[in-house]
Amino acid sequence: MSRPHILIVGGAGVFGSRLARLLARRKGFRVSLGGRTERRAQALQRELRAIDEQGEYGFVLIDRDRIGVERLKEIDCDVVVDCSGPFQLSGTQLIEAAIGARCHYVDIADSRSFVAGIARFDSAARAVAISVISGASSTPGLTHAVLDQLTSAWLAVDSVDVAIVPGNKTPKGRSVIEGILSWVGQPVRVFREAGWERGRGWSGGRSVTIEGLPPRRAMLADVPDLDLLPARFAPRVRAGFDAGMELPVLNWLIGVAAVPVRWGLIKSAGVFAGLGTQIALWLDRFGTADGGMLVEAAGQDARGEPRVVRWWLRAASGDGPYVPVLPAAATIAPLTLRRRPPRRARPPARPLTPPPLKPPLAGPATASHPAHRPPTRKTRVSLRSW
Repeated sequence: MSRPHILIVGGAGVFGSRLARLLARRKGFRVSLGGRTERRAQALQRELRAIDEQGEYGFVLIDRDRIGVERLKEIDCDVVVDCSGPFQLSGTQLIEAAIGARCHYVDIADSRSFVAGIARFDSAARAVAISVISGASSTPGLTHAVLDQLTSAWLAVDSVDVAIVPGNKTPKGRSVIEGILSWVGQPVRVFREAGWERGRGWSGGRSVTIEGLPPRRAMLADVPDLDLLPARFAPRVRAGFDAGMELPVLNWLIGVAAVPVRWGLIKSAGVFAGLGTQIALWLDRFGTADGGMLVEAAGQDARGEPRVVRWWLRAASGDGPYVPVLPAAATIAPLTLRRRPPRRARPPARPLTPPPLKPPLAGPATASHPAHRPPTRKTRVSLRSW
């Protein structure tokens, strides 16, 4: 029986390469690494073949911004996964090509507008019986899967707060820097104090504490969850999402890049992407490769009692870039099974529930506790175990 064919666009990049490694460990897929140049993919292909000696790991020349239906039909994949980014600056050519070629589409988009716009492809996806899934990443895929479990059967949710704090030595390409700078200093619509307000990207700031990591600062981030958390969990008071760098100097420099945007001198801090990438690479010698993610919720449980829950994940030894692709990895297998999920275009909130995420999420350390009481449950496992 032939293996399902998975095309990873940006397959040799920071996130695409991690997804390819996860799929190789499953030893059940044929994987093609899509990109503009084969040179970057050659070493990764050798590594994947060493993991799965019976697997096929090839390279496909592809430009996602110019791809057409015929090219995707020629590649003949069952699922195309877009890991290239930055999605804040992306078009929808690959989605349209996937619908035309009748193959499933998944991406790890973290762009608020990109994920919000995915619903317009719903009718076209249904017409050809495929799934179009956007945001199968840390946000909103992982956050919603975690919150579904933490707040199950609650009578009401008062607040939801999420934070991501990567380690400084985590690999980061220009697309990651461009994505962040695209919203730094820009107006950001956020649900606070029981109503919608306007904040600014990379403003505010709070201390984030995750077990095993020193406290880190995190600022307001413009991500899909700022829309989707209020829509799905209906918090009565607040829904926030913050992000921060390990090195205080990087947090400060990003804040400096926001100033001319706030003053109206430039339209976007993205003009600093080249310089920002060089600075980030130069500072890579400092800090650690340990990062983390924190999800907190407060509300009333099934008995009407006040409750506070806290879930955290610590990714050590450079495992951080695996976290954004775990939801995508969990999504691919169901799409290739004979009994496939309903075809539609959607953010991944509903299909990415905790059960299918358990295999790749053998790695989070979690803690859940009643309000004003010490933690009652805590587990630890390794991210590399999947």
